[in-house]
Amino acid sequence: MRPSPVHFVPPQSLKPHPSALLLPMSPEDEHALEEDIRQHGLLHPLDVTPTNHILDGVHRWQEALHLGLTHVPVQVFTYQEQAEETLHALRANLKRRQLTSSQKAMLALEVEKILAEEAKKRQGARNDIAQKFGESQKGEAADKAAKLVGTNGQYILDAKKIVTIAPDLKDAVLKGTVTIPQAKVLATRSPHERSAILTNIMQGTKRALDLLKEHFPSHSSDYRYSSESSEWYTPQVYLAAVHELMGAIDLDPASNALANRVVNATQYYDKATNGLTKPWTGRVFVNPPYGQESGASNQGVWSERLIAQYTRGITTEAVLLVNAVTERNWFQPLWDYPICFTNHRIAFYNEKLAPPAPTHGNAFVYFGKQEQRFVSIFSRFGTVVKRVSFLERDVMPTPLSNNQA
Repeated sequence: MRPSPVHFVPPQSLKPHPSALLLPMSPEDEHALEEDIRQHGLLHPLDVTPTNHILDGVHRWQEALHLGLTHVPVQVFTYQEQAEETLHALRANLKRRQLTSSQKAMLALEVEKILAEEAKKRQGARNDIAQKFGESQKGEAADKAAKLVGTNGQYILDAKKIVTIAPDLKDAVLKGTVTIPQAKVLATRSPHERSAILTNIMQGTKRALDLLKEHFPSHSSDYRYSSESSEWYTPQVYLAAVHELMGAIDLDPASNALANRVVNATQYYDKATNGLTKPWTGRVFVNPPYGQESGASNQGVWSERLIAQYTRGITTEAVLLVNAVTERNWFQPLWDYPICFTNHRIAFYNEKLAPPAPTHGNAFVYFGKQEQRFVSIFSRFGTVVKRVSFLERDVMPTPLSNNQA
């Protein structure tokens, strides 16, 4: 495609092409570009469409507006299809920018959307034709996007998961603030926690980056299994769901002052007060300490205690958070209650805010009369199940929901 001869137009007559806005520029690069244009003028023409949409040179155009230039050089590229304009904009920008694999993967998602939409348009406006646009065409768009931006398929899959779970992280990855592996860790945090950590990262706080280390300790160094270091705290996003379900948390029997800042229980017991010796009254949340005491699993001891308190009517409603170790003997009684098995490993934190090393999936177990509400709220974290014994029933029971197995 040959461009038109270079000519000059007022910058106010131009506007960015949507595809040219996908690639970020760092503040440092923006400053350097502004200084260069201030000293030498706009030396390279902008690539534009016949409708004055900028395919390449958006940042130069923005600086021209900022500096008050009256005219800028442009060359016009004419394409038959909008997809060709998109490819022009992306190729021109990718050639000049030094993007990381994480940035390219997140960018590929946007490219895939554009290419898929163009493929739909090419099939025509008739409904019977448009409905034929299926997984094969979507797959072709994904493959083309990956090839265009030059990144690996696994990173693109990870980017899709991140955008689904925590869409607010998309811009952070695109701007290069965090990598895909770091965003995967951040996605387990609440929106408020994510915002705070990102702010600290942008301010250069090393401790914030330490929270998002891409390589976690091995299983042998995961001291959640050590009785000397058994306290790990639950991220806020899950506690928000507990509050949404029960209305409030009256008691956290396995907590301390730091953890309760997030749990927000009316009352809590710590190591000194020993919650195993106290009544668990009202609405209870329990994240048992890890490790073992006297050869017995702490999770088993605390789970057994909750079942006893609930059965006696002392605990009126409760959510228990444990490892999803369904083969353990202590886990078997929990099958009598609705269980949400998470579709990810929860990244707990501790008093040192050390990077987590999750080695198991997790399970939320519900004790109470709001089973349908538990299904509705906790299905966002995984699949809800409840044991059914067919030997005790003459008919197939009605499932709680489509998320129950």
